[in-house]
Amino acid sequence: NGTSYTLTSLSAAAPTVLVKNGTDYNLTADLTISATDKLLVDENTTLKVNSGVAIFVYGEYKTTATNFTITASDITAPYRGIRFEDGAVAEMKNTRIEYGGGVRVLTANAFLMDNCILYKNNNSISGSSGSLASSAALAMYQGTNHVVKNSQFLENSRAGINSGASGSVSIDIINNYFYGNDTDNGNYPQINMG
Repeated sequence: NGTSYTLTSLSAAAPTVLVKNGTDYNLTADLTISATDKLLVDENTTLKVNSGVAIFVYGEYKTTATNFTITASDITAPYRGIRFEDGAVAEMKNTRIEYGGGVRVLTANAFLMDNCILYKNNNSISGSSGSLASSAALAMYQGTNHVVKNSQFLENSRAGINSGASGSVSIDIINNYFYGNDTDNGNYPQINMG
């Protein structure tokens, strides 16, 4: 309906889905940002996501916080991940994404990831409640002018960044650090662009 949300206002609008707990938040069910809505993450905080829960963005997502963490409520039970749907507009900055199913970018619109850390994302969980990014911590599908810079990809279960063989993706990968990815010990290089 054209609403711009922050975590604070979203928690007020859906207090049982996005529970404020002191200075942190807990996501208890899937969160969908519709095509006409925006989510602005403007506070330094931690978002803990329950097992099996996912974030779907059809609209706009932007981080202006200087220190934002998205992590599992229980690090032994990963959440499904974050998916930017076709048509979404996204800028992820200063964000640590850990112990989930990674980030999947389906939008053809320019995607920006700057100064982020993707750590110990488990892309091996299969099935309808499995990882949203099944073969990389950051999985790209289509589009041009994507930029990933000044970020770290650390000890994720599969590739750090990949794209599917059937999608057409153009991405600038600038000044990033890759270490210890493919903890599944499969055929997943650090960067695997189709």
